[in-house]
Amino acid sequence: MFPPKIDLKSSTISVGARDARGNRSGMLQIRNIGFGIWRIKRVMSSCGCLNAAISNVQVFPFCKTEIRVSATPKDGKGRIDESLAIESNDRQHPMRIIEIKGGDDVRLGFAVRRITAAIGAREDSILVPIIGFDKAHGLNRYKIQSSNKCFSGGLECDAQGQFFAKLNYNDTSASGLVRAKIILTDEVNVAVDQCDVLVIVKGGAVARPNSILLSESATIEIFKNRDGTQLPIGSVVIESEDIQPYLDVQIEEQKRVKFNVAKNIPRNLLGSARIKTDVEDVIVPIALLSSERLK
Repeated sequence: MFPPKIDLKSSTISVGARDARGNRSGMLQIRNIGFGIWRIKRVMSSCGCLNAAISNVQVFPFCKTEIRVSATPKDGKGRIDESLAIESNDRQHPMRIIEIKGGDDVRLGFAVRRITAAIGAREDSILVPIIGFDKAHGLNRYKIQSSNKCFSGGLECDAQGQFFAKLNYNDTSASGLVRAKIILTDEVNVAVDQCDVLVIVKGGAVARPNSILLSESATIEIFKNRDGTQLPIGSVVIESEDIQPYLDVQIEEQKRVKFNVAKNIPRNLLGSARIKTDVEDVIVPIALLSSERLK
């Protein structure tokens, strides 16, 4: 069977102004550009304040689906900073995380202060959403600068009118973790906003599976990208304070990492683990599923 291939222009949905009921809404289109059917198994939210509707949970080749989100700020007027986890039959990304951002205090700048992405050298680009921006600002008046010469890019606008900073990774010699600070500047080179970027350049090692949905336990193994040789595991670091209290992590014979849920999870939580090998560090996204919502 042919696998699906997902074309996702952004991992963020920006929700706009409040309607008469105080809700904010936004939409994201996702295309299946592969030859297999993309089947969405379930969608989980990080907060009960989010409602998500998907136009098609079974997306045929070269067709698209829409995710429409309605968000109610917890205090009735504040910013929205939540996320959705989408589980599907996509082999490369069985779980995709979509950030939901927005609020009354919309400013001109990046929608996020920090972004983490995995890319292959000269294979992928990173898209950082920009909010408070429209065509009246003029794409040519603003520029993107980077503290790391490995990155170059500029501003772009998609068919839905969403603006992005598009970053290209230009160094094919390195793999592992690459950090940069990207800066949005105006026509007189004055900094308007900035965002920290952490990129995992896929080169030496890959996790199988490359992300996990966890309600009880799961196991991860690390392999070389080129020849599939299994790599010994040195250590594991849970990088999110939200999920750390709920996990028990064990390294078995330096061959695999076993993640066990140590206690009841009050709500769906998102985070990541850094698995260290002698080749490179591998970042694995983790979604903890609330025991209450599984009943």
